[in-house]
Amino acid sequence: MFLSPPNLIPTMSSVRAQMGPSFQSALANYALAVAARTNMESAEVLHELYDRLPARHADPITDEVPAKRRIAGRHLADDAAHDRYFHIYRESQADPGTFLRSIIAAASLFHAEVAATYGPPEMQRFVAVGLGLASLLGQIGGIRIAPVAHTIAVASEVPAPIDPMRRWVLGHQIFGALTQALIFSLQEFERAMRRRDREGAADALKVAADLFVASATAFRFTADFPASFYRDVVRPSMMTEQVGEGFSGLLSVDHRQLVAVMVRTRPLMVEAASCLASEHGRLTSALNQVYDDHRFVCAQFDGAKKPSLLCPNSSPLPGVEQLERYRHARVSLLRSAAATDPIILE
Repeated sequence: MFLSPPNLIPTMSSVRAQMGPSFQSALANYALAVAARTNMESAEVLHELYDRLPARHADPITDEVPAKRRIAGRHLADDAAHDRYFHIYRESQADPGTFLRSIIAAASLFHAEVAATYGPPEMQRFVAVGLGLASLLGQIGGIRIAPVAHTIAVASEVPAPIDPMRRWVLGHQIFGALTQALIFSLQEFERAMRRRDREGAADALKVAADLFVASATAFRFTADFPASFYRDVVRPSMMTEQVGEGFSGLLSVDHRQLVAVMVRTRPLMVEAASCLASEHGRLTSALNQVYDDHRFVCAQFDGAKKPSLLCPNSSPLPGVEQLERYRHARVSLLRSAAATDPIILE
């Protein structure tokens, strides 16, 4: 999976300018029809759209110096380790085509995986992932699809016969694209608010909420395999001796940039809570759903007892309680600051 540098996510205007009206129309047509297509049909259409994109013109970064980070006095696994583990390649410069290519690729990978793995009843648990990405593609194409609905998190009695490591990696690749899509949408919200374009700000918040719903569902999609596979295969592959202390699929450079954007736009979110109350309320609800579903997955994998990989030795809190700290910190960025708000920038 190729991703843009997260601090150089393009603007809506630059993406549209590079794609042109014909491609925008094709994106709009895809988004409008996605709910009526089978997953295999969606994957085929997305593959055709991908092939129409301009060729990549930048080499990926292959010799980057690892970015060492510290939190609570501890070194964390570097960004390069994260990208190597999840087979993510970073472009060496900003390019609107790269951003759009990553969104289309993530959507195509998702629909192809669902088509190959699930029957019609089971696939409904994850439909929000594809619809969230379609919401963004529709926005780029100039149309708005119906709001993406969250599906209730339920455990599958008979998990699909999948390769857990493949699903773990694929799911995080899709999650990386969703995270960059959220950066894109929140930065469009920021631009619209600063130029007093209330309609544009509302549209951006609607898509951001759709993407948070998709991200919530992506947690469950990524971890849709028996807990024994996580315990015996996936978790050991992320331990210190393999990838470095404090490794976590969540703590990517993309996630840190998303948090930075949320911190920067906090005053505008406070304003939106008044002038765009409905959109802001849905965004807040969707962000809470992200943590609800992450907590659900964590509990399925014994996170109600075991500590998070991020701090296996330095914190007495089990994983689900750590997630509640993160929920409080993130949701607080959508409202006025209070003296009791935790400051967690990771």
